[in-house]
Amino acid sequence: MIVKMRFISLMGKTSDLDRVAREYIKAYDIHLENSISRLHDMKGIMPFTESNPHDERLKQIKEIVNCANIDEKNTQKRVDLTIPEADEIIKKVSSFIKEKNEEKERLQLEKKNLESLVHQMDLLKGVDMPIEKLLSFQFIKFRFGKMPKDSFRKLEDYIKDNMDAVFLPSSMDQHFVWGIYLMPQSIEEKVDAIFTSLNFERAWIPDGISGTPLDVQKEKLLRIKEIEKLLEENSRAVEKFYEENKIAILSAHDVIEREHKIFDIRKYAAHTKDDFYIISGWMTQRDLKSLIKKLDKDENVIYTLDENDPQRCTPPTKIKNFFLFKPFEMFVKMYGLPSYNEIDPTPFLAITYSTLFGMMFGDLGQGFLLFAGGLLFYKFKKSSLGAILSLCGAVSMIFGVMYGSVFGFEGYPIHHVWLSPMEKTGTMTILLTTIGIGALIILFTMLFNIINAIKSKRVAKCLFDTNGIAGFLFYATVVYAFAPFVCSMFGKELAIPAPNGKIVAIILSVCLILVFLREPLERVIDKREKPFPHGIGGFFLESFFELFEILLSFITNSISFVRVGGFALSHAGMMAVVHMLAKSSTENPSVITLILGNLFVMGLEGLIVGIQVLRLEYYEMFSRFYEGRGKQFTPYKIK
Repeated sequence: MIVKMRFISLMGKTSDLDRVAREYIKAYDIHLENSISRLHDMKGIMPFTESNPHDERLKQIKEIVNCANIDEKNTQKRVDLTIPEADEIIKKVSSFIKEKNEEKERLQLEKKNLESLVHQMDLLKGVDMPIEKLLSFQFIKFRFGKMPKDSFRKLEDYIKDNMDAVFLPSSMDQHFVWGIYLMPQSIEEKVDAIFTSLNFERAWIPDGISGTPLDVQKEKLLRIKEIEKLLEENSRAVEKFYEENKIAILSAHDVIEREHKIFDIRKYAAHTKDDFYIISGWMTQRDLKSLIKKLDKDENVIYTLDENDPQRCTPPTKIKNFFLFKPFEMFVKMYGLPSYNEIDPTPFLAITYSTLFGMMFGDLGQGFLLFAGGLLFYKFKKSSLGAILSLCGAVSMIFGVMYGSVFGFEGYPIHHVWLSPMEKTGTMTILLTTIGIGALIILFTMLFNIINAIKSKRVAKCLFDTNGIAGFLFYATVVYAFAPFVCSMFGKELAIPAPNGKIVAIILSVCLILVFLREPLERVIDKREKPFPHGIGGFFLESFFELFEILLSFITNSISFVRVGGFALSHAGMMAVVHMLAKSSTENPSVITLILGNLFVMGLEGLIVGIQVLRLEYYEMFSRFYEGRGKQFTPYKIK
C-alpha cells in the first residue's frame, strides 16, 4: 500500500529557521524538496549561499572518531553539550593526540636511525677495533662502505701498483663486499679517486660512536628494545585516553553533526529580500495532523498545504504493507519503486510468488526445512530473504500435503489430497492447471494496468492498450472460449453457459480493431493535429506486425506458466532418482543417500525455482502494468 502524502510549506523570519528545524523538522519525517526549484517562477526568491559554519569542526570530530575507532552507532548514553563545550573537547583531544603523535614520531625516527646503525655495525663485525680509534687517527684516514665483487677482485692490483693503502673486508653478500680502507693523509685525494673509480659507495658512521662494532651493536639493540616498550606505552596511553573520553567524544560528535544538519537545511530552503525563509516538503497525512496541531499554536510560523500536483512536484513514495508481505518489498524495489499514483504490487507479488514457488517445490518435509531455515536466518540476520524463504517453505508444505509428498516419499506416510505429480492423470492435470492459473494472473495484471491508467488519467492507455480494456476483453474472451475444451479433457462440464461462437467472434474482432487503431485513437483523444503523422500506408503496415506480435505474446506468456508444472514434475522426478539410488524400495534403504539427496535437491531446485518464479513475476506480470519509476520517501534526519 502506498501511503498518502501532503505537501506543506513553512514560512517565517530567517533568524527563526534553526529553531523551526529543531522543533519540527527534527521531530517529524519530512521529505524536503528544493524550494528554489519549486518557486523558480516567483520574483524575489533567492537561495541561501552562506557556507556551513560547522564544516571544519565536523571534519575534526570525524577524524577523531575514526582515529579512536569508535562506532558512531554506539548505544551508550550521551551528554547534551553546547557547541562551545564540544569545541573544548576537540581542543583537549587534539592537544593530547598531537603531543602523543610527536612523541611517537620522535621515537620511531630514533628507532629507524638505530636500526640503520645496527645494520652498519653488522657489516663491520669483521673489524675488531674500537670505532673511536679509527676516527681519532691524525695521519691515517679511513673510509667505510661497499664495492661490487668485480671491483674487489681488481683492488689488489691497484693497491700494489698505484698506492699505499689497505682494504680490510668486513662482510660480503651476493653482490657487494663491505669493508674499510686505510690510507696516509697525504695521499687521501688520490686513493679516494681510485676507490671511486672502482664504484666504492661510502657509508657514513655517525659521530659519538665508541667501542668495537659488536659492542656498539649490542648497545643499540638494547636501546631499540627500550624504544619499542616506549612506543607500546604510547599506544596504550592513547587507547586509555580514548576509552576514558569516549562518551565525551561521541557527545561532541552528535551535537556537531546535529547542528551541521540543522544549518544544512538551508540547501533546501529559500529566502526573500525581506529576510523571510520558505521551506517545503512532503509528509504523510498521519504525521501532518500532529504537526498542524503544534503549528497552529506557533505565532512565528506560517504554513500552507498544497494538493498533489505531479506537474510541479512529484510526491515521493512510501510503501507500507502487512507484515507477511513486507519482506517482498525487496523484490519490488529491485525492479523499481512504484510511482505515487501506481498500484503497489507488493501484496500481489507476495501471494503469487509464494504460491507458484509452493507449486513447484511441493514437499511437506523439505518445505518444513526451508520454513525453519528461513525463519532462523531472518531471526539472526534480520534479512528479508530469510522471511521470504520461510513463507515459501510454508506454502511448499501445503502443496506437499496436496501432492502427498514427504521428502520425496509419495503416498507415504500421507496420501495426496489433490493429485500425485508422477501419476499419468496427475501430469496433465498439473500442466493444464498451471496454464489456467497463469491466464488468471495475466487477467489480474491487465486489471491493474487499467487501474493505473485511470489513476494517471491516461484515457487511451486505459481503453485501447494491449493491457487495457480492449486487450483484457480479448484475452478474457479467448480464455472463456477454451474453457469447455479444457473441462472436457477432465471429463467435466462447464458450470457456466457455453460460449456463443458469433458473440465470441464479434468481441474478438472489435477488440483487435481497437488495439490495431490504438495510436490514431490516442492522437484524436489527446487532440493532436494528425492521426496518421507518417501516412496511412506506413501506419497499417507497422500496426499489422505489432498486432501479430501482440497475439504471439499472449500465447507465449500463457504457455510460459507451463514451467510451473514442469518444475513440479521435475522436483518429483529428481526425488524419484534419489530414492532409486538409495534403494528405498528394499527393506534397508541407504539413509545417508536419502539425506544427501534431499539436501542436493533442496539446494539446486530451491535456487532454480526461486529464480524462475522471479522471472515470471518480472517478465510475465510486472511488464504488463508496472513501471516502477517512483522516488523513495527520504525524510530529512537530524540526530
